[in-house]
Amino acid sequence: MKIYLFISALFIFLVAHPAFGENMKNINTSYHELAPSVAPDGSFMVFYSKREKDRYNNIYISQFENDEWAKPAKFQVLNSPYNDEAPYIARNGKVIIFTSDRDGSAEMAKNSKGQIRVSHDLYWSHLVKGQWTRPVKIPGKVNTAYHEKAPSLSHDGKIVYFSRYEFGHIQNAQLMYANMVNGSFEEATEFPEPINSPDIEISLIPDENDQGFYFSSNRPEGEGSFDIYYVSHREGEFGLPVNLGPPINTDQAETYFSIYNDRLFYSRTHESESKKLHFDILSEPVSDDIFLRFTIKDISTKKNLSVDVKFRIPKPSAPTLETTKTSDKDGKLMLKVDHRPEYIDIFIEKEGYLPYYKKVLAVDYRDGVFPIVLQPIEKNRSFTIQSIHFDHNSDQIQEESYVYLDRLAAYLKKHQGMKLKIIGHTDLIGKEEFNLKLSQKRASSVKKYLVDKGVTNKLKIEGAGETRPVINNKEPKANRLNRRTEFKVIDVEN
Repeated sequence: MKIYLFISALFIFLVAHPAFGENMKNINTSYHELAPSVAPDGSFMVFYSKREKDRYNNIYISQFENDEWAKPAKFQVLNSPYNDEAPYIARNGKVIIFTSDRDGSAEMAKNSKGQIRVSHDLYWSHLVKGQWTRPVKIPGKVNTAYHEKAPSLSHDGKIVYFSRYEFGHIQNAQLMYANMVNGSFEEATEFPEPINSPDIEISLIPDENDQGFYFSSNRPEGEGSFDIYYVSHREGEFGLPVNLGPPINTDQAETYFSIYNDRLFYSRTHESESKKLHFDILSEPVSDDIFLRFTIKDISTKKNLSVDVKFRIPKPSAPTLETTKTSDKDGKLMLKVDHRPEYIDIFIEKEGYLPYYKKVLAVDYRDGVFPIVLQPIEKNRSFTIQSIHFDHNSDQIQEESYVYLDRLAAYLKKHQGMKLKIIGHTDLIGKEEFNLKLSQKRASSVKKYLVDKGVTNKLKIEGAGETRPVINNKEPKANRLNRRTEFKVIDVEN
């Protein structure tokens, strides 16, 4: 009954040898097969299922033999008389962590029918002298009276990742993590956005290079039901959650997964000949293709805009890719790129609007969609270019900024009646008086660059120093956003 209730709730909310990933004929049945995890040496796979004579979910193991996955058997040492689910093999191959509601798991208060409900807790087993030990609860404060499910571990084994939700309320599932201190896991913390959202997130694993995470979510911009996403995580900042797209994601539910040799092993709902839905295990290579989604609106009217957008996308060891796309009548635009760029340059010059020039770092994306708002050309409106960079504590403009200033110069030559004030802004680091003088010098340098490029528009300058921060702190992201050059319209002549 427990597996039925869980799967029903889920539906409601819904480079090895080629045979290694593709041949699942001995694995999949007309029953549910979920949460595949492959050993680091590729020798065996574990997953869970509730088959013909099983009253509850059991963990199964399949060996990789003769270029195929062998018929699985119950992993007896891990299983109990109750539900044992979602096994995950640690990077070192010596730990299997999973979830279970076996005896000893946290119990909740009786429900309205007087029934005692048992939560799922996290357990693990260790490989010692070639034998897997009898599972025990993971140490620390992670396990609660809520369900802890779909666990995984960081590569060093010192962080546990999992989903948590109250019994019967999978719609509130959120992804959590807990750090190990002195051999014991501390109380868990919810992942922030963009991983957790108002929707359901139910499984997460670290990528093979420890540079980000794969996770499953039913957020509305997906292909349908639950999809698998990738999000980078570097220097404490998250990037754009990228939907892996087809063939991995479809209009079915894709979830509970692991990665081995750049192949994703995952579960997907499948309709059997009897028209019943069940989960099968599949595997696909992880593609470098990603899809960047944008929406473009008028800031005043909120009207969707169809505009030409020019993109510059850096490529490793290759010339920068330049391409122009046009948003549709609903202001939507999707850009496909064949790698995960650390940033993209965006240029928009629509008649009647101020220019939009932006270097968008991956960490600036949220929920897979980046909103762009264009401003009509009006007095006192302003636009900001954060990608005009200077040498440290200097007003010397760095060469990487020229592409933005050259485009701005060409734009101003076409709009001779536009008069601008160039305002320099600094971050909050350093002395206020120094920052004020520095910002004025930098504004002056920008003016000189534009004039040298033939701009004859009336240009004034101002140094604002650190007095008008975008974010009022000294964190790396705040510093990056606070260092900027603002261009304010002081007059418009026809």
